[in-house]
Amino acid sequence: MKRIWRFINILTLGYVMSAVAVYAQEREGAYRLCDFHQHTTFSDGEHSLGFDFEACDSIGLAWWANSEHGGPSPYNGLISGKDKGQFIRWTADQVIGGPNPEEPDRIAMWRWQTLTEYTFPEILRLRAEVYPQKTLIQGVEWNVPGHEHASVTILDGQFDAAKPNCLPLAEFEYRFDLRDRDEEGGTSRHGWKKSTSDGHEKAIEAIAWLKENYPMTSWVIPAHPDRKNRWSAADFREMNDLAPTICFGFEGIPGHQRSKDRGEYASRNNTYGTYTYGGAGLMVAQVGGLWDALLSEGRHWWLFTCSDFHNLNSDFLPGEYNKTYLFLPERIEPTRLADYLRSGNCFVVGGNFIQDLRFTLGRSTMGETAKVKSGEKVVLTIKVKENPQSGHPLHHIDLIAGKVSPKAAPGTEAYQQDHVATTEVIARFTEKDWKRTDDGFLTIEYSLTPQAKKTYYRLRGTHLAPNTPGETDAEGNPLPDEGVNTAEKALNDQWFYSNPIFCEIN
Repeated sequence: MKRIWRFINILTLGYVMSAVAVYAQEREGAYRLCDFHQHTTFSDGEHSLGFDFEACDSIGLAWWANSEHGGPSPYNGLISGKDKGQFIRWTADQVIGGPNPEEPDRIAMWRWQTLTEYTFPEILRLRAEVYPQKTLIQGVEWNVPGHEHASVTILDGQFDAAKPNCLPLAEFEYRFDLRDRDEEGGTSRHGWKKSTSDGHEKAIEAIAWLKENYPMTSWVIPAHPDRKNRWSAADFREMNDLAPTICFGFEGIPGHQRSKDRGEYASRNNTYGTYTYGGAGLMVAQVGGLWDALLSEGRHWWLFTCSDFHNLNSDFLPGEYNKTYLFLPERIEPTRLADYLRSGNCFVVGGNFIQDLRFTLGRSTMGETAKVKSGEKVVLTIKVKENPQSGHPLHHIDLIAGKVSPKAAPGTEAYQQDHVATTEVIARFTEKDWKRTDDGFLTIEYSLTPQAKKTYYRLRGTHLAPNTPGETDAEGNPLPDEGVNTAEKALNDQWFYSNPIFCEIN
């Protein structure tokens, strides 16, 4: 524990967890931190599984997932890592399945085996003995055929009272992961059938398999989607059309925020938009960009962020910088985690300059649809709580609105479209517009009369003024994060984004 906090002090984040924020619209619960994308020495991380989990707990996450890459695993991540002072490779007698054709002379264990025999059993032990008040789950970072990466979880089996297991998730990895080249072990041990498809066809087959078998208890959330420009607006539309209860958003603000190329977004990776913009990918940062193009079809396509923690050189710890605040009931039901994410009732923060956000339109909140009568005025309320420890007081909040039109049809030019002209910033709120209330919130009330049949509203905010050199343009939009990035630079360029509220005229 002391080691973890020493790292945080070195990074000068000054992060202090706030008291639990209770959402007051006749609901029981709070917005709490989660992180479902992080790595250990079971894949290409540099620390043990125990190190990661201690960090998650120390920072105050309510729940988190161990989500390693699929494919070959070089080390026993329970006893390997810089924190352990050793890296222990697998031995031949430990490995089930065929050799890795990419490195036939090196012994590696396939992810499906490490999931079932090592990481999940350790998660069960840690749940019972170390973190009984937290929710620990097993995930995988899917190497998506034809694309890049996605965070995937199947909750089935993980909380079975009689015999908890992660066999459904391991079967998914064996069948569909691009880098799982084992043709023997999963079949001989469990009778699983390997997919014979390739590329995008295999990715769609995998999502269809999840839809058939685990439609309400799984998720596929593309990770760092801009990074290698292997995801398109058409891909997201197709996934969402096929399985809207499984494919409902992306990690549009990537991890690796301490990397020399912020988020690892750079021309060397053929990144969509080349860079991050205030830490977010262009898909999210551009008003009227790809995310807005999807929302403008009324799609429930939510924004998330995760640490993608691998090491202390290029990454902040889980929950330390990349923050997804998800609305959760007072008592988390682990088997309903997919429901909580699917609701869209969450906001994301890059940094720590705010620690709570309440955003409502009438009685509806993020991820919901407000119903109004034609010509009726409705009150939009924003309540935000700053983090005084950050040293970055809130400068402004932008209210972004977009008109919702019918969904584009597959095979049309519109299905490929990654921008929309009907989304814009309709209001900007600064210190003169908010009131400080006794509960510590800055409160804004804004009346509006929706004009379009269906509209959506979302927020972004920052501590940076427009025309801040190297950070924002004259309109207050984030500038590209060019040049060599550092932890200090990232901490001086912080933003938050809400998920949208839809509004429909009856």
